[in-house]
Amino acid sequence: MTKSKRSVSRAGKVQPKAAVSARSGGSDDQISTADRLVELAKRSYRFGVTMQHEPFAVLNQGANIALMLKGGGDALRARLSHEYYSAHGRTPSSAALSDAITVLQGAALRGEPEDVHLRLAGLKQGVAVDLGDKDGRSLLLRPAGWEVADRAPVLFRRTALTAALPLPERGGSLNDLRDMLNVTQEGWSMIVGWLVAAFLPSIAHPILLLNGLQGAGKSFAARLLVDLVDPSTAPLRSEPRDIEQWHTAAAGSWVVAVDNLSQVPAWYSDALCKAVTGDGVVRRKLFTDGELAVQSFRRAIILTSIDAGSLRDDLGERLLFIDMGGILEQSRRTEAEITAVFRRMKPQLFGALLDAVCAVLATLPEVKLTRLPRMADFAHTLAALDKSGITVSALAQYEGQRQRVAADVIEGDVFATALTAFALKHRDWQGTATQLLKLLQPPNGCRLSAEWPKAPNMLRGLVNRLIPALRAVGIEVEAGKFAGERLIRLWVRAEGEGASTVHTVHTVQPSEGAHQTTDDQDDLDGLWQQASVAAAIEAQVAT
Repeated sequence: MTKSKRSVSRAGKVQPKAAVSARSGGSDDQISTADRLVELAKRSYRFGVTMQHEPFAVLNQGANIALMLKGGGDALRARLSHEYYSAHGRTPSSAALSDAITVLQGAALRGEPEDVHLRLAGLKQGVAVDLGDKDGRSLLLRPAGWEVADRAPVLFRRTALTAALPLPERGGSLNDLRDMLNVTQEGWSMIVGWLVAAFLPSIAHPILLLNGLQGAGKSFAARLLVDLVDPSTAPLRSEPRDIEQWHTAAAGSWVVAVDNLSQVPAWYSDALCKAVTGDGVVRRKLFTDGELAVQSFRRAIILTSIDAGSLRDDLGERLLFIDMGGILEQSRRTEAEITAVFRRMKPQLFGALLDAVCAVLATLPEVKLTRLPRMADFAHTLAALDKSGITVSALAQYEGQRQRVAADVIEGDVFATALTAFALKHRDWQGTATQLLKLLQPPNGCRLSAEWPKAPNMLRGLVNRLIPALRAVGIEVEAGKFAGERLIRLWVRAEGEGASTVHTVHTVQPSEGAHQTTDDQDDLDGLWQQASVAAAIEAQVAT
């Protein structure tokens, strides 16, 4: 009688041969190989999960770098395959590796969530920087100075975009970098502020906008700045098509530089603001019906543009404008020449930048500001740079930029232009949103732009959104209930005058808003001509 290929348990039940082999350490190659791979991994690595519930592995002894297991754990697969071959003299099968990684992912997901950082991490009294080298070394930046550590005190992760920083050297000067960039003294102070702030992971970083004509060296400057803070295999990125492409690009590196930006649509403006403040993004995981993926990141961002077009006010307040003029032919140098100098001096430049960061860390506790702009932490950083003697009047120059940004925001928004001209004409006005909407209607023959408010509640929302920009150009706004009526008040602030000063108000009572007189229409036509708003509308829509 032919012997059966199945085995019989003590209970008399027939079981597959594979099940017996799995328990008894039998010779089934696929299962035993997977088991050995799991045991090999557990001897060398510990397993955990990020705050976003992504599993990872990290060496027990060696670089404190998380190997992400999401998507098959390619980095761990490669290492386990090599270690298995070294131990057993044969290559593990792909199926065995997949089974082992799946088991290890399950083990990782049982752990408590941990913080895993990209390039920078805040310490109790300083900052840790991942050098990105194969040895896993890091830099420790503290008020007293910086030093190199063989193993990072925090857990870092790396992506395909992470490249190595040089070992810094002492004795360099940041001014040597200025000679490689086509910037004015004011622009240089803002760049130094941005570079130092980029090494402070806990604060919101303004977006550096390198603005200028073709041939001004914008892209080249952006490439050098990226290389000094967060070197990447792709230092400059193209303008993203949609929010998904932006999330993918921004998630892979600490510094994100977008080259040749032509426009900033509303969705991208919001996305950039979220990357500045560190707000989270919730979306559905790919290939799932309802499982959510949470992505939260704060980034240091560089944009280059000839003309980024109209800017929303919330984005405008987060920008650092760097105007880069044309370069005379007799003064132009080749990129290859400057790049060679930069590479030679990069360790000293990097060391000088770290010195500046440590000086700011030491000085920040002494900085007290009586007025704070939207980017308050960055303002403190500039004040610390001025106080430590690294820059001169950097904070004052930044405050001066706020008026320029506000003017750009207003000029790029038809409604904001009309509202500004209206406030400048009346000097002090108070009335309802319904009345203001009627008074701001354009002359006959001009269509409204798509963003023009179509109802009083929409007007109130736009006015509230424009308050910071209007305030920067000397126009104050109050909105609220007065004597039981929801009113909006606009007035022009006198030079040196505080926002709380009481003025004589020209009030339009609700009963007067039912119709518009001929004199009002004449004044309104003149207002639109004065503000050139009609021309702005004609440029956007057909008349």
